[in-house]
Amino acid sequence: MGESSEIPQLATELFEMSKSYLDQEAIQPLKRSGRYAAFSMAGGSMFAVGWVLMAVAGVRGIQHVLPATELFSVLAYVLGALAALSVGALLVWRASKAGGIR
Repeated sequence: MGESSEIPQLATELFEMSKSYLDQEAIQPLKRSGRYAAFSMAGGSMFAVGWVLMAVAGVRGIQHVLPATELFSVLAYVLGALAALSVGALLVWRASKAGGIR
């Protein structure tokens, strides 16, 4: 008669232990990963906004130096885009060389 009451108790213990293990091994690491991803996305967004603002400032600076004609205005945009792409490519290359990007 003692054995029949042990089975529900063992089942309850197994369920509680499984729930605890799932929380420890799956849910808590996912929460930490989610927090890391959120901070990474926020930092990446800030970097992107800053990058765009710097590129626009560079184009406006080039336009200020060049004569105020339509042809030179287009040239300023081309030079600004080339400069932004070159610096971006250099940063990606250095980050991948240092092991930051794989």
